[in-house]
Amino acid sequence: MNRDHVNFLMISEKEGIKQYMISQKELVYKSLILAFVIIAVILSVTYIDSTLELKQGEYYLLKNGLEDEMMRMREEVESMRKYMKKVNLMVEDDLVADGTNGFQVYGVGGGEELSDVDDKNLEKEITGELHDLKNSLYDDIESLDNDLNILVLSLENVKNKLDATPSIFPVKGIITSGFGYRKSPFTGRREYHRGIDILNELGTPIISPADGVVKEISVNPLWGLNMLISHGHNVETQYGHLQKTLIKVGQKVKRGQAICELGKTGRTTGPHLHYQIWVKGTPVDPMDYIIEEDVSIAF
Repeated sequence: MNRDHVNFLMISEKEGIKQYMISQKELVYKSLILAFVIIAVILSVTYIDSTLELKQGEYYLLKNGLEDEMMRMREEVESMRKYMKKVNLMVEDDLVADGTNGFQVYGVGGGEELSDVDDKNLEKEITGELHDLKNSLYDDIESLDNDLNILVLSLENVKNKLDATPSIFPVKGIITSGFGYRKSPFTGRREYHRGIDILNELGTPIISPADGVVKEISVNPLWGLNMLISHGHNVETQYGHLQKTLIKVGQKVKRGQAICELGKTGRTTGPHLHYQIWVKGTPVDPMDYIIEEDVSIAF
């Protein structure tokens, strides 16, 4: 008896006894292919679950890869179908009479039937996973879009605040008096100077150091003709001893725009600009805001 093959016998009145042999190695080989297909299906589904967080560009690569895998699996399943059909035909030819339905099968055993892999359900499952992945990616994109909009608004707010920050000198010249305590040029006593004095020629143009709106133009004995500009964010700048104003109250100004001319009105020993910054109603040192250095210091 050949142990390397499975024998199938057929007894017939016309043809007598026929014998068919199928290699056990061939049966084992085909069984392994079927097991491989099932394992490949499980691994493919597991792979899909592990890639649900891929971005949109990776989604298309994954979809194409899965379609190729499905095509290969369909070919494997179709090959198995053809082989099993061939085996079934051989078994049907090896039936003999058994007194019940007229036939008996020799050389087979077991009671379970081989079933085809349900590749249509597999395709539906994979398609569903891809659909869920696409929806997840769209949700991620929408979330990123919202985050981007928030970031843009935040940057715009920062830009507006920077534009409204008096960070440049309103006029070129020589700083003759700084911020803080000093000796008064009129009385010789110690006094608190709330801004800085910048010396230059009469009529020298003075520019706005930041975006803002002209809040007030007035004349008083101390500062003479002076101007107050509001820059928002509780920041204001003031300009004293002016010779002439070039803009009106309520007018919007941009950083670098000419707003007035340097003069010597009010209480002064000569032509200069008294420049002052207010933050929440309190005078602060303008030099803490200025980022350029193109001005000489004489004191």
